[in-house]
Amino acid sequence: MRSKQVADGSDMKSTMVSDQSDKKLKTISDGSDKLDAKSEPSLGGSKKNKKTLGQSDAEWMTYDPWNVNPISGGDFIDFECRKSVMEEIMKDLMNEEINMIGVYGAGGVGKTTLVKEVDRQAKLWRLFEEVVMVSLSRDSDESGIQQKIGKALGLELQALDTIQREDMLSKTIKNKRKILIILDNIWERLIPSKIGIAHGKEHEDCKILFTTRCQMICHDMPRKSKTIHLNVLAKKDAWQLFNRHAGAVVDFLSSQGVARKVVKECGGIPLALVIVGKALSEKYQSKWEDAAKELKTFKSKTIAGINAKLFSCLKLSYDYLEDKQIKQFFLLCSLFPEEFDIPIKYLIMYGIGEGLFDDASSYEEARYTARSMIVTLKDSCLLLPGSTSNYVRMHHAIRDCAVLLMSRCSQNDSHHHLRHLAPMVRASEGLKVWPKRGMALENCTYVSLMGNDIRWLPSGLKFPQLLILLLQHNHNLREIPDDFFEGLTSLRVLDLSACFLPFDDASDQQLCSVPLSLLQPLKELRTLCLDQYLGGALPELGDLQNVMILTLSGSKFITELPREIGKLKNLIKLDLSFCPQMETVHSKTLANLVWLEILYMHCSFRGWWKEGQEVEEEIQRGTNISFLEVTDLPRLKELKVELPDAQHIPKEVSTAQRWNYFCIFIGSKCVRDLKLPRNLTSKALILNVSINTFPSWFNQVVVEKLKTLIYFKCMELRDLDEDFFDESKVSLVKDLRYLCIRDCHQMEHIINTDYGSSEKRFPLHSLKELHLQSLPSLVNICLGQLQWGFFSKLQVLEVEDCQSLTDIILPSVAWEGSPGSLILANLRTLIVRRCHTLRFILPLSVVRGLLQLEYLLVEDCEELEEIVMMDKVEEHINYVVSSTGLEEKDDCGVQMLIPTNIIFLPHLKHLQLKTLNITNVIPKGFSLRVPSFNRLNVERCPYIENFKIKRGMIFLYHRLNLTMNFSHLISSRFGGYISFMVYQKFY
Repeated sequence: MRSKQVADGSDMKSTMVSDQSDKKLKTISDGSDKLDAKSEPSLGGSKKNKKTLGQSDAEWMTYDPWNVNPISGGDFIDFECRKSVMEEIMKDLMNEEINMIGVYGAGGVGKTTLVKEVDRQAKLWRLFEEVVMVSLSRDSDESGIQQKIGKALGLELQALDTIQREDMLSKTIKNKRKILIILDNIWERLIPSKIGIAHGKEHEDCKILFTTRCQMICHDMPRKSKTIHLNVLAKKDAWQLFNRHAGAVVDFLSSQGVARKVVKECGGIPLALVIVGKALSEKYQSKWEDAAKELKTFKSKTIAGINAKLFSCLKLSYDYLEDKQIKQFFLLCSLFPEEFDIPIKYLIMYGIGEGLFDDASSYEEARYTARSMIVTLKDSCLLLPGSTSNYVRMHHAIRDCAVLLMSRCSQNDSHHHLRHLAPMVRASEGLKVWPKRGMALENCTYVSLMGNDIRWLPSGLKFPQLLILLLQHNHNLREIPDDFFEGLTSLRVLDLSACFLPFDDASDQQLCSVPLSLLQPLKELRTLCLDQYLGGALPELGDLQNVMILTLSGSKFITELPREIGKLKNLIKLDLSFCPQMETVHSKTLANLVWLEILYMHCSFRGWWKEGQEVEEEIQRGTNISFLEVTDLPRLKELKVELPDAQHIPKEVSTAQRWNYFCIFIGSKCVRDLKLPRNLTSKALILNVSINTFPSWFNQVVVEKLKTLIYFKCMELRDLDEDFFDESKVSLVKDLRYLCIRDCHQMEHIINTDYGSSEKRFPLHSLKELHLQSLPSLVNICLGQLQWGFFSKLQVLEVEDCQSLTDIILPSVAWEGSPGSLILANLRTLIVRRCHTLRFILPLSVVRGLLQLEYLLVEDCEELEEIVMMDKVEEHINYVVSSTGLEEKDDCGVQMLIPTNIIFLPHLKHLQLKTLNITNVIPKGFSLRVPSFNRLNVERCPYIENFKIKRGMIFLYHRLNLTMNFSHLISSRFGGYISFMVYQKFY
């Protein structure tokens, strides 16, 4: 960067759980997936059943930001000590005499990993109708816990007060026949009734499992409770875990004695073993000897609740990072709250502001460098994956150590790059006032007070070295003193996003604005975040010549972008998205932003000047910006913008466009109503107009590079043939991955395979997701003959509310001299809802080829006769199924010939049938073989007569999710098949 710049929901427990609980526990434990041994301590002693069980594996917490729940994991290694704990907990969960279990232990010992495995197995074996796991932070109060549990249960509780939330939670939980609530990392005594958890006498089948670092919390648990102490790992298990992460280098050391010394100094703490093992995994013998010596000589007692051995190990791992840049980036991550899903985009913006990426020549290069550093930190086990690829998380014990490391090393001559980093990090701790010690800190460079409830900022601050000030999400902040920034002259990063209360009148709006006098002293400011700014007018920013990043996303009262923005000549990123009241962006305002690489204006400004628009000359001189001015920005790489119609796209452009990322909305404001997919790709077009009206330069820059295309309320669209193909009948769309067509009422079919040249016939050959929603005139998806490999990469097919649809793929269409089984060969998810004229879902010839299908949902299709239709091509054909990693063999290992009456779907896991009048799911005389099957939902299907499924799995009974108890219909007379025989009531 430029330096300037399973007792399931049905009550089967008496017949299926009680009799086999011991056997099932053994099976669950033995068959569990192996997880990485990374652990953390757990809750301490209970009243009666206190027991210390083994020593733990290192915990890997997946955090939630302001509101994200943890992700079930795969980090559990079944050491003997851990295996016994798992078996104990799983047995206790099925014990009617125990309804609360507390697990306590020190930070980093594996509590979270343990309960995540409990969560996974309880869901896998359907021991409960509902399993809810929420991860808590140090500042979580009753309201916060209610919100997280409510969200996990699908409840909207934000608008309710505490009593209303408690009442709604209690009613919802009581309606669950059996429910397990897992609360990870609690810090205060748990009183379920105060939160709204119906428990004990109120609901005997509600069980609570919680973890804590504090043993005292477990002392006041009610009767029918149990406490488990999760200790550190035993020597043998510690050595095994360390070896797993240090790798083969241990075998090449001249003596393993030094390695065993290192392991000893880790104290059996799984998290310490993991990070030290990773740090030394490719180091020479001398580094190992230095590490053993450093860990042994580290003298410190437990500091601020942090285990000294864990801290020494973290410090060693930190010291072994390759360079200063990665170390600073790691410390930047610790400025976010505990249990937080950290957006990578903020790490990049803050890093650019601080100067962390000054060697990068562009924002794109800075992003690449940041991603590369994240990979290094993940490999070192210092960062964890976030909820998506755009987030990372930091284990709470590592975060505590990192903050402490900055504080301690800021005065340590051996860490020169840290001497100036004395931080004040109190993020999301429930503060209502500015911290007392934080008024005059000469060496402080980081202040993070985000996510608190601070209402007033102090006057007279003196932070001459402060580089980063993070105050976002202090929603009750009312006013900033005029002299607040005068003592912060070195400030480079300022985040005031989502501060201030929403105002009720004009006088309140004045309080919410930021006067010019506040920002004038900040001559060094490079990153300014004012997202969800509630003032009606922006402060004048023209004097902040060094600002490189300015974000105003979600500022719903801003009506005009000031001309002074054009003075910010070093600006590389400008985010004006989701500013619905913005009506004025003056012409030439952006023209001087020659370094601008990223411009986001979607769901915001729509008043573009249109070429040829007739106005009087004096009005024209003060008119809005045209889209042509955006295309003239020489370094623009990323663009999100909204245009009222295709006429606002200039016919010709003078500057070559290098848009690597774009998301362009074209059409009326209704496109804002569309819920966009979470996995929206980097090249997307959302429109309610036809593509064939675009100029040629736009087709080359945008249409030909599309990955995502969404048509919404495009009323003139009848099919994609004329829209996708140019005059030479060559497809404009080359490599589309995601296609959604919604509310296009004239659409009759999607594509005609006979349209276009023979070489360019299939513009959807790379398509991975196809969503067809609310298309009342749609009759066919495809016209013409499907050739081999058509839709071969499609993974998701969703068809909803297509009232005239007669078929998805016809048998006759599915064959052109090639097996129909090769159509939809990679389909994983098939969803069909409310298509009332549909008679069948797919022909058997196509179903034969669904070797990757995992999930099938069919709901509310009135005329549907069967899911799978027998077609004539199938009558005399046997299939041998053979694909990569997938062969059916007999006991002697000989490949099997699958009989014609078997439909083999090797990956099908979940089948849902709802509100259907069908009598047959599959043709009579056929049965399904589904070795991966684990869930069946059948609701409101009163006429099903025959349905046989080859189980292929133990305990499939517990995976059935029927709306009534149909255990008496499950028969073993069919040689291991589950069969629904003729019956009248099927709710």
